[in-house]
Amino acid sequence: MQIGVIADTHSKMRPEALEVLKGSDLILHAGDVGRDEVLEALEAIAGHSHKPRNEWIGDVLYFNPGGAGPRRFTLPITVGRLPVSEDGVVGEIIELPVPAEPAVAKPAPPVIPSQRRKLSRSSSGWSRSPSIPGRSPAPR
Repeated sequence: MQIGVIADTHSKMRPEALEVLKGSDLILHAGDVGRDEVLEALEAIAGHSHKPRNEWIGDVLYFNPGGAGPRRFTLPITVGRLPVSEDGVVGEIIELPVPAEPAVAKPAPPVIPSQRRKLSRSSSGWSRSPSIPGRSPAPR
């Protein structure tokens, strides 16, 4: 029996993921599906996280296929398989050969005009007056 595992598609069903999971007897979707079309494409069932993990601790397999949707941080785009035989289950993490995605541009921070303050002298010394937006200090 072959169990395919996918997660965090966030409405994006990659053809590369479908190709890797093809032939699975069962496909588990472990959370953050997005649109119903993803599940229809997988004919799957749905759980959660983005970081791939395939680790045995004692007799427990901690398995997370990672994410196959939009890239998160610097994590790889991955799916998983759980081949099951008479000898037990083995976890496999498969990194998808997807093309590099353009970085999402961050909007430029708003330009805030510098706040100019006028220095004034009083009997107690120099002090700053409240901001005067859009005005330059008087020339000397």
